[in-house]
Amino acid sequence: DGTRAGSGYSFVHLQRSASTNTVTGDGTEYTMTWNNVIIDKLSDFSSPNFTARKTGYHQVSCSVLVHTLKDANTQVNAEITASGRQYLVFAYTADIRDDDAIQVHFCTNIFMTAGNTASVFIKVQGETSGTTSVGVDGGAKYARMSYEYLGA
Repeated sequence: DGTRAGSGYSFVHLQRSASTNTVTGDGTEYTMTWNNVIIDKLSDFSSPNFTARKTGYHQVSCSVLVHTLKDANTQVNAEITASGRQYLVFAYTADIRDDDAIQVHFCTNIFMTAGNTASVFIKVQGETSGTTSVGVDGGAKYARMSYEYLGA
């Protein structure tokens, strides 16, 4: 219906409270998990997926620390998969050095169909196949995410 008044719209705010090491580096996609639900107004979240209650546009905001990067790494990406679509929302290709860390921040709007799910994944490329030395950090200042229904 496109309205946001009252209790009928989705809002989810999440936090990740633990670090996960050696999950990407060779192009492996690591799906972000969120173990601390701060707000889930209509129970639309079950880690790692947000489920759209209504068809329409949703705002997704995220901040996560990608750490223990290596000289061989060539790119850091953050992507969202939602309703059969894939959105590249963050790409970093600058000079990466051993033990660098990059704070990934993004805020974007995505279109979702009611009942479909969305999740965020991190992918770091450049290392030899089978080498996954890069981690994704947790903690209040390093990993937070929110989803909010904007309207049809």
